[in-house]
Order: sequence, then C-alpha cells, then structure tokens
Amino acid sequence: MELAKAQPAYTTFSYMHDLTHSERRDAVKRYSQSSLDQIQNIEDRIAKTKSEHVSFRRRAYRALLAISHMDEILRIAKAFDINWDAISAKNGLLMREIVREIAQFYIETELTLKLEGRIKAIDENHLRDMNNATSVLPYCDIAVFEKDFASLMQQCALGQKYKCEVITELTNISELLQPS
Repeated sequence: MELAKAQPAYTTFSYMHDLTHSERRDAVKRYSQSSLDQIQNIEDRIAKTKSEHVSFRRRAYRALLAISHMDEILRIAKAFDINWDAISAKNGLLMREIVREIAQFYIETELTLKLEGRIKAIDENHLRDMNNATSVLPYCDIAVFEKDFASLMQQCALGQKYKCEVITELTNISELLQPS
C-alpha cells in the first residue's frame, strides 16, 4: 500500500500490465456490469423526475451522490476531526456544500444532467468519459476528449470552472504546451 501511495502511476500501470488476459477480461466484465447498473439507475431516476425542473433534478442527483458516498465522506471527515453533528447541522448545509463543491461530485452531476437531457441513450462510453473528466479536469491544464463529450463539458462550462483547456484534436497540442 505504501508503494501505491508513493508511486500511484507506476503501481496502476504495473497492476494493469501484470494481469493475465483472463483477469483483464474479468475486470472489464465487472466494469461493464457496474456501468449497466449505473445506467439503469440513471434511467430509473429520469423516469421518476423527467417532468421536474432541472434545479430539482440537480438537487435530487446530489442527494443520491451524498447517500452513495456517505461512508467515504464520513471517513474523510473523521480524519479531519469533523463529527457527524457538524456535517448534519443546519439541515445538512455542510453535506450540501460537499456535493456541490467537490470537483468529482460537481462534474458528475453536471455531466449526468446534460446526458439526461439528450435524445441519445446513455452508454458505457459516456460513463468512461465522465470518469475521465472527474479525474482530469480539476488537475490538468489541457485535456483531450472526443467532440461529443467535449461539447457537453463546454455546455457545462467545466473547462472554465477548472481552468482546463478541453480540446478534441492533438494537432495543436505543441502550441498549447508552450509556456506563455
């Protein structure tokens, strides 16, 4: 575990590289099943809230995120000596701020709401793109995404919020990498 903390990129690459073909295939199957479950949850929520205004759907999705990540949020709060009473005080104000301000939650909420509003069905690739966006946008200066997903991020103003240039082609990457 210490190696993973000290060298996360090396550890991740080694883990993926050292898996057997069978283990990789099983991991992809698990991810795909998890994606299908998540898509079904999103579709079920859409069916229940489709007549509601987007602000209601945003609050509902944030509440579901808070519930599904409650153990992790409480573990982190405990590490910072924040007790449950502080999190739940003032009608859950701190919990609402957590799911509104933490980049992973914010990005996932906004992209999910944009995906819900489209005619095209949500698929596993959308979830992969969303996972990449939550991992990359807050920490990088430049991120490369396919045009369709880059457009969704632009509609959500995520690049501006996280000061990350979202591009769709690598042709001008050398210009973007030059110090200004």
